[in-house]
Amino acid sequence: MDLLTKDERVLDAYYTSVQMKKNRPGTLLSVLVEEKHVTAITKLLLQHTTTFGVRIYESHREILERSFQYIETPYGSLKVKLGYLGEDLVKVVPEYEDVKSIAQNNNLPFPPLYQEMIVLAQNRFKSKVKSDE
Repeated sequence: MDLLTKDERVLDAYYTSVQMKKNRPGTLLSVLVEEKHVTAITKLLLQHTTTFGVRIYESHREILERSFQYIETPYGSLKVKLGYLGEDLVKVVPEYEDVKSIAQNNNLPFPPLYQEMIVLAQNRFKSKVKSDE
């Protein structure tokens, strides 16, 4: 999986446990890529996994426009991802890897720290976030 998660062309990758024919256990590897990278990633999968074939499905993906800002926290600077729907800011999320690094550097448990950073980031941009309320 490291091969895929470190590849900048891969938008996302995940495993799913499946039951194969003849009741054999198997693993379904799903990889999301832009169309322009399908050939290269297919080649990578065929060379570096046990599969003899790759199924390719095209789908449409809607995404929020994104920008990044840094905020100060009690633990130092934190990168925050801002998601926009048109001109409206609709999501504020701390960067996972930044929170992970803060947790490791300060010997803190990740889950409560991540929740704390979500609240901190959302409060920082609260006045700018548009919701349906």
